[in-house]
Amino acid sequence: MMSEQAIQASVPSVLLGAGKQSEHVLRLVQWVGLPTGDIVLFDDAYPQNSAGALGNPVRGTLKQGLAWAEENKLPAMVALGSRYGGLRYATFRRLVMAGVAIPSVVHPTSLISPRA
Repeated sequence: MMSEQAIQASVPSVLLGAGKQSEHVLRLVQWVGLPTGDIVLFDDAYPQNSAGALGNPVRGTLKQGLAWAEENKLPAMVALGSRYGGLRYATFRRLVMAGVAIPSVVHPTSLISPRA
C-alpha cells in the first residue's frame, strides 16, 4: 500500500487540457483512489469554456498553466488529444526542460507486453 506522501506525489496539480483526454486522466486518477479535488485545468478554449472535464473549472490558457506549473514547480500532466500531437509533445518537452515533475498514473491491474 502506498503512503499518503507517495499518493500525493503521484497526483498532478496541473492538467494541461480540459477536454476528453483530461476527462480520461481524471477518471483514471479517481479509479485508482487518488484525490482529484486540487487538480487545476488549463485549456486554450478558456475563457469561452470555463468548465472542463467532469465539470471542473478551467483556470486559464495552456500558456498560463505552463507558466504556473513552471514557476511553482507543481507536478503537471499533458492531457491533449492526438489531434494536437505536435503541441502535446512541445508542451511535454517544455515541462521537462523546466524541471517540472510529470507523474504517471497507472492502474495496478494494467498489463504491459514484455515486447512493448
